[in-house]
Amino acid sequence: MARRRRRSSESNVNLRKFSRVYLLVAVFAAIGCVFLLFDRGEYDASEAFRNAIECPDTSSDHCYQLYPGLIQKVRFAQTSSGEQDAVDIASRGSSVHISLQPAAADSPLLKAGTAVTVEWYVGSVVAVLIGTHAIPSTANATTYRGDFAYVGGILIWLAAVFAAMVLLNHRMSSLFAAVRILPATAEVVALATRERVLPTGTTGWVVKPRAQEALFLPLMLGLVALISARALVNPQSRLIALVGDALLFGPGVVHFALTLRNTRLMADHASITIVDWLGRKRSWPLTEIQQAAIVGVRWTDWTVPTLLFVGKDGAELFPVTSLYWHLDDIGALCVKLGIPLSFDYEPKRPRRVKPLRIALSLGASLVSALLLWLSFLPLPPSSG
Repeated sequence: MARRRRRSSESNVNLRKFSRVYLLVAVFAAIGCVFLLFDRGEYDASEAFRNAIECPDTSSDHCYQLYPGLIQKVRFAQTSSGEQDAVDIASRGSSVHISLQPAAADSPLLKAGTAVTVEWYVGSVVAVLIGTHAIPSTANATTYRGDFAYVGGILIWLAAVFAAMVLLNHRMSSLFAAVRILPATAEVVALATRERVLPTGTTGWVVKPRAQEALFLPLMLGLVALISARALVNPQSRLIALVGDALLFGPGVVHFALTLRNTRLMADHASITIVDWLGRKRSWPLTEIQQAAIVGVRWTDWTVPTLLFVGKDGAELFPVTSLYWHLDDIGALCVKLGIPLSFDYEPKRPRRVKPLRIALSLGASLVSALLLWLSFLPLPPSSG
């Protein structure tokens, strides 16, 4: 009864935790959709303005009107988006105060006393024409840049990533829960048929790593997230983003490829040898191995089933995890060699990671994050 209550309590805690995550996903997606609707409205208004014709209907978005005017005062100003000048123009029997966004070549044309043509559209001044130069105002719909679509796209992208992380968490938990370490009798018998001559000249067995689905799922999530984010990256800056991807994923891909190529576990009737991803070998006589302990190693948010080989002197020799190895094969090899499988071993505290390794990993992550952030920004204009 107590166990049932404990499970029910854990289930309620997980339900509340995931409910908050799903609520966050829904909020991000809803706000993103609202931004996309705003963007659609701006786009439709821009298209209507581009297709407008000169006609007297001042309330229709299909018409614009042209009236003569005279510049009375100009106040020049620079903003983060460029020059934006406050201009007073006498037109239609009154003084109109508008904000113009001139190009660098048009800015000298804005002088007090200059005769202009004022373009009105649905009750607002949208442009001032000086000769053949049309200077838009801040109310001009052609200045639409799709900012709402950009923000909405990012929010929906984040919602999709959060939802994928929740689904990934469920899937990973079920994968690790389904790992079976104790080998079946048929697997032990089948192992005898795979005995062969080892590089040392003795006969024995070789077990190679087989990457599991649990290892690929987080990597695939990160890869899909980056690929989908490319739609939000400026085309001129995508090379910067690719450099960041190479710094972030390159070492991991190289390590993974070398692991599959070089790593293997070899055993004969007297010793056991582990070859690491760099091809380095370490061997122990079977008489010095006390047990293969079945333990759980923390990997991000999940506990990974692991076989930890322990020596007679209590030293932890080497682990093999279910991320890279099929533990049923390792367990069958242990039974064949007479190495006891233990469930009650308490692993020692892991050794501290070397500061240099931490610094290199942190540096690569920061540089990659900086390059990815820069890829969302426009490149500076060329001086030529």
